[in-house]
Amino acid sequence: DQGKFIIISSIFNKNEEIFEKAKDVYGKSKIVILGEMFGKNLPSDYSLVNNLLHQAKSKKEIKLSGLGLTKTYPLFFDDALEEIIKVSFLKDSLKTFYLFPKHPPSKLSLSHLIQKIEPGIKIDFMKNEGEERIIQIPRDGEYVFTNEHLLSKIKEVFRALPSQKTEVRRQRSEDRGQKTSFARRA
Repeated sequence: DQGKFIIISSIFNKNEEIFEKAKDVYGKSKIVILGEMFGKNLPSDYSLVNNLLHQAKSKKEIKLSGLGLTKTYPLFFDDALEEIIKVSFLKDSLKTFYLFPKHPPSKLSLSHLIQKIEPGIKIDFMKNEGEERIIQIPRDGEYVFTNEHLLSKIKEVFRALPSQKTEVRRQRSEDRGQKTSFARRA
């Protein structure tokens, strides 16, 4: 039997029974647990990590709720695709792979990482909104990424995001384009 069975799930999936059933039913199953994806072309509301990056780039400020101690599980989008492909070709069976750092940074730590890239960014605290996230990570997995890898990817994405001035210029040119197209129709 050469078939492979891969389950790909978010770290926020709280149903560990799915993983146990997969292991029982199909002994060669692989489980890939994805962190919070961030990337150059993902919208700011795609994940907590992307939101922090976009705040920092566009407003030169990061607003954190509460004390900023909520853990984040950053995963660069391109890395997720690459690692899923690698896992699908592994000969090992019955393994769990974590696609996020072993020592997940808090929102505050991640904000300080961003500050290292761009020292002029302010960090501000707001009243705590919402509940803390409770994450249950399946046992006996292998962490794929290090925190050093995370820093290099945060830098890469942050530097690729448009600045506030670039965003304003783009919006103005789009507005002018719409006015021009309306004028041609009339």
